[in-house]
Amino acid sequence: MVELPQELIERIIDELNLLQGNRKALFAALSTARSFRIRARLHLFQRIYLANEQHFHKFDELCKVSPSILGIVRTIRVVIRPNHSQALLSLQAHPFPNLAALEVDGWKDGYMCSELPRDDALTLSSKNLSSLTLQYLFFPDSKSFRNCIQSYPFLESLSLRSLDVPASIEDAHSYLGPPIRELSITCPHYGTCAFPDSFRRMRKRQRVIENRNWS
Repeated sequence: MVELPQELIERIIDELNLLQGNRKALFAALSTARSFRIRARLHLFQRIYLANEQHFHKFDELCKVSPSILGIVRTIRVVIRPNHSQALLSLQAHPFPNLAALEVDGWKDGYMCSELPRDDALTLSSKNLSSLTLQYLFFPDSKSFRNCIQSYPFLESLSLRSLDVPASIEDAHSYLGPPIRELSITCPHYGTCAFPDSFRRMRKRQRVIENRNWS
């Protein structure tokens, strides 16, 4: 068998990735020679999208069988429905050393995620996460919301959309947080988000704040 140059193999796999709907071909490449598998795995698992309970369970089993995948994942996007919010906890069983972005969407088919299974449900094992997007989620109090943000010490970009965070008179100035450089807030329909300082009572608008620490 004639061996192909690795550069050519990578270009072939890259072209397969560019063809929409050709993920089957990438999965097929996983059953071929190692030189094909490495590149195919990068394209298949750098960005993970989990939209239902079955997706969570399949990904959980895949990570158990092939733990090396955990180091490939760079972005995870999850959609939480009230009837499968417990499945979110399965992600906590795995370390994601190179995870850089987490997107959590609580809106699906007209339903908003009314509650998370635990206060730490959105805390994943990733020291390198720098981007967090939360939308259409309910936090029982401002403390649980702050704990979520503080669990990612190197967070630089935070995007919030239509969160329900009950207002609190508790002094939050003693709570230190990550060095967020970019903040986007959109709250068009839901109650006041309990943010300290100039973040209070922000509705129907979006703001981007650079070089400001969350406190």
